[in-house]
Amino acid sequence: MSKLPELTLTKAGAAMLAKTPIGSEIPVTKWRIGTGKLPDGEDPRDRTQLVNPVRELPISSVKNDGNQCLIKGQLVNTEMAAFTWRETGLYATDPDDGEILYAYGYEADGAEIPAGAAQLREIEFGVELVFDNAANVTAVISKTLVFATLADVEKIQTAAVEMAVNQIANQIISGSVSTALITDNSAELTTDDGVQMDAVRFFQEV
Repeated sequence: MSKLPELTLTKAGAAMLAKTPIGSEIPVTKWRIGTGKLPDGEDPRDRTQLVNPVRELPISSVKNDGNQCLIKGQLVNTEMAAFTWRETGLYATDPDDGEILYAYGYEADGAEIPAGAAQLREIEFGVELVFDNAANVTAVISKTLVFATLADVEKIQTAAVEMAVNQIANQIISGSVSTALITDNSAELTTDDGVQMDAVRFFQEV
């Protein structure tokens, strides 16, 4: 994959940082990614919005460590058309001006992201901020919006299947399966392909 945009503090972000007291919080709010092309000669630090935003993403994690802070986001291209990722924006809430574009990144060639239907991709990205004076970066992280990684999804799916199998096994062992299958403990169950089995102790606990 080609290079993702590297972020730099915007002038609005620098102004906000300058008036933030030492030890105070900087509330970051969201990410935006885009496909826009920066006009020739324009300083990325002058941007107040992305040229052409295509998706808004939540903050997935914030880790403060002394005068450094790592802020992460995550993109999963589900239900997205193919696009060239050229812009990345990090937003924060300024106490006087409201939500601002705090940091902006631009890469002319960008990174080619395939359509989700053709190739599912999961991309974790972020920015590491270093402060001259200690400041705490905070974010409202919505657990319902944070993307599970593909590995997490596979684990969840596997766990769900195992749970379902165990529940069926326990029902058959205890005889409670008779209610669902309209039979009793001593009856034989016939599958769709004609195989017969006893309702009791079809599964064994190990």
